[in-house]
Amino acid sequence: MITAAALTISGCGVAVLTAEEQAEIEKTVQQKIAAKDYTVDVNMMIPTVGRSRSVNRYSVRVSADTLESYLPYFGRVYSGVPYGNQKGLNFTALISEYNDVEAADGGHDISIHVSNEEDSYTYSIFISATGNASISVSSANKSRISFTGELNLE
Repeated sequence: MITAAALTISGCGVAVLTAEEQAEIEKTVQQKIAAKDYTVDVNMMIPTVGRSRSVNRYSVRVSADTLESYLPYFGRVYSGVPYGNQKGLNFTALISEYNDVEAADGGHDISIHVSNEEDSYTYSIFISATGNASISVSSANKSRISFTGELNLE
């Protein structure tokens, strides 16, 4: 049964990593998160209402005490800056609160609080030991939106 599954996976073109390659990826993930110097490249947007969409060239970067958010936003805006003048989720802001809890499987649950002139935001980021990531962004004046992607290992 395991052999059949392995043949099916390799027949589909999915790369199978060696134990050494996997360990190197996990080490890089841990180092980047510990240094608070990492970028999550986003590939899927999941709004609260509406369908999910594939996206590319979007990211969230954490660099010491700064969050750079370059994300699309689709959702309801409850109040704040008039429509058309909004930054959405495209801004750079100082991090006011940063919490990182390591999960038992080696992943990290990270909570980041930032504010700008439009709103205050909470970025809830989960990064697995292998670098897969999910991001949920909530704020006082906008509906929540989620994203999936991968930690940039370069």
